[in-house]
Amino acid sequence: MKKFFVCFYLLASSTVFCQEQFVFTDQGLNPTTISMEFQNISVYSKSLKWIKDNSETHKIKVLDSLENEMILFTASKGNAVSLDKQYFNVRYTIRLSFRENHYTFEPTEIDLKLNSKYDMGWKPFNFKDTSQYFKKGKLIRKYRAYLNGISQPINLLHQQLVNFIGR
Repeated sequence: MKKFFVCFYLLASSTVFCQEQFVFTDQGLNPTTISMEFQNISVYSKSLKWIKDNSETHKIKVLDSLENEMILFTASKGNAVSLDKQYFNVRYTIRLSFRENHYTFEPTEIDLKLNSKYDMGWKPFNFKDTSQYFKKGKLIRKYRAYLNGISQPINLLHQQLVNFIGR
């Protein structure tokens, strides 16, 4: 019974905090940013602590930071998506911008790398225009899992960050 309440609390808190999620439409990634506001919390320091605590699990590397203003970091996930029996690693570059008790989570780059014994290098994924995956405004079935696999880790990162800051 105790496990039920813990699971219910986690699910309810994540639903309350994280009502917006990143999804792909024919116009690209929507929304382009998600902003959150917290009361009486140093959002910058909590975000840095979360990055430090999760740097191993999400393969996070901080690229740049300005104290109480911005953190730019990359996170990557191996075998995140597959398309036509090929698996791709995905790397996300994310900017966190801060103002008082408010922050903005913005993916700035998404790169894909074919998981192969040959290093083909990272290739940019154009997440601002994904119309090639849609036909007459509807997602082509072949690409459904592909696009969901790309957006799912971003949503997971954001949700975990919000849950950590809100504690």
